[in-house]
Amino acid sequence: MPTSELDIDPDLFALPPSTAFSRLSITTTPGAKPGTLTIRARGEIETLTVAALRHAVVDGLRRHQPARIELDLSAVVFFDARGVSTLLVSRQDTERLGCRLTVVDASRIVRRVLDIVGLLEWSGLPSSYVPSPRAASPSG
Repeated sequence: MPTSELDIDPDLFALPPSTAFSRLSITTTPGAKPGTLTIRARGEIETLTVAALRHAVVDGLRRHQPARIELDLSAVVFFDARGVSTLLVSRQDTERLGCRLTVVDASRIVRRVLDIVGLLEWSGLPSSYVPSPRAASPSG
């Protein structure tokens, strides 16, 4: 898929030296349902690491062309406004290509931030959502 379809600035992926990857780990696996891709993030989603998350979404779109991308943010221990912005832009990227992006699990901090900014239901999490017991805590 040509880069121009996503209209992405190539400098977006110019990450600072390895600090971004030591603060955020991302794994991408085929989802349980056909046409689904699961992206799991563990660590901090903030200014220094958001490019890695966006890269995972864009790379997943290019390589797998899924109908749905499910984000598992249950192991995220820090989530700021740049994380929110990245979710919004990633959703736009996926929708332009006929893919749906949803958050299927989230830590308490992610849920709290999304709730504060009024995007909890937009994210795909119901307003009555309770994080899974395995959701990350600051200690690990």
